[in-house]
Parts: sequence; structure tokens; C-alpha cells
Amino acid sequence: LRSKDMFSKSDPCIIVFEKQRKAGWVEVARTEVIMNKHNPNFKKRLKMSYYFERRQEMKFEVWDWDTNAADKSTRNQDYIGCVETTLANLVVDSGMPRKV
Repeated sequence: LRSKDMFSKSDPCIIVFEKQRKAGWVEVARTEVIMNKHNPNFKKRLKMSYYFERRQEMKFEVWDWDTNAADKSTRNQDYIGCVETTLANLVVDSGMPRKV
């Protein structure tokens, strides 16, 4: 991950969104904050129902968390990047890294 901190490595957290018809992008999960890592290994796993006949759009936003991890707002955090894909792509490409 790109560093957003001047004197240390990033403290990354991933926020996961699913696109819903009427509500738009809705947060469905987030990882823990991993301190001082450019290549984090997140422990939290996301379980979702996969519907073969439906397009399930997903967005993964990566943030450098600069405040207390209990603070859920991204207002004071540094945005690193995001990737949008479908759940079907993740099922098919499981194990394949995605560039953020």
C-alpha cells in the first residue's frame, strides 16, 4: 500500500460496500486496523450470500486510519484507494490479488 503517513507506514483498514438498488453503496463490513504495515494480513473475514442469478457489485475502500480505531468516521482518515468488482469475480478469482 502507498504510505500516507510522513514518519511511519500506513495503518490500513478496508471498508467493504455492496451496491443496493435503492440505497446505493451500503457498508457491509470493515476490517480491523493494522498498525504500521504496507502489506497487511487482515484477520477478519467477510461472509456473504452469493446469488448466481444476481449481479452483486462490491467496493473495497482502503483507508490509512490516523485516529482511534473505535472512531468509525472516515472524516479524519487518509484515503488510499479503492477497487470495484462483483462478488462473482471474487468467487471465480479467489486467491488472486487485486491492485488498489
